[in-house]
Amino acid sequence: MSELSIIKDSTYNFTVDFENEIESDGREIVKYEGGTFYRYCVIVLLNLAKFLDVFTEKKPCKEYVAKSEEWLDKNDKIEEFGIQLNNKRKEVEMVKLFSENLGSIVMGISRIETFWDSQIGSIEHLIDNLKRLKSSSRERITQRQIVYNIEHKWKNVEKECQLYYFAMKKLLHENRYVKV
Repeated sequence: MSELSIIKDSTYNFTVDFENEIESDGREIVKYEGGTFYRYCVIVLLNLAKFLDVFTEKKPCKEYVAKSEEWLDKNDKIEEFGIQLNNKRKEVEMVKLFSENLGSIVMGISRIETFWDSQIGSIEHLIDNLKRLKSSSRERITQRQIVYNIEHKWKNVEKECQLYYFAMKKLLHENRYVKV
């Protein structure tokens, strides 16, 4: 149970750190100037400049061609970076969803643990009180039988609770929510 809580808390910290990283990366993309229309304009002008350079000896557009090709390479890298950034956003959303689901599991298990803890306390209190009763020998025999029956039934309930607990832990482990 505490392992699940630790995992849930760490997923929250992870998502906060990851979101900050994504936000920082997003600001870098916003600084980028240009868009799709601008990119196509550069491509058209670049091809026109290359065409002019083919027919002239001085190559007047050589510097423009080099800068344009450099800008297009940078633009391609920024687009690729944007795709990676979107993938990171999707990953953060998946981690948040996992954390929410894990939170509901933790809450459900803690309710079960609280219920069984109170049952254990009540039954142990009842057994202790019955053991302390002072009565005649005939009543003590009946009392001992009652105590024995309660203890015997309680041990079965305790074993069933432990089996249930291990089954739940195994299920969570199989779904990779917790390490055993």
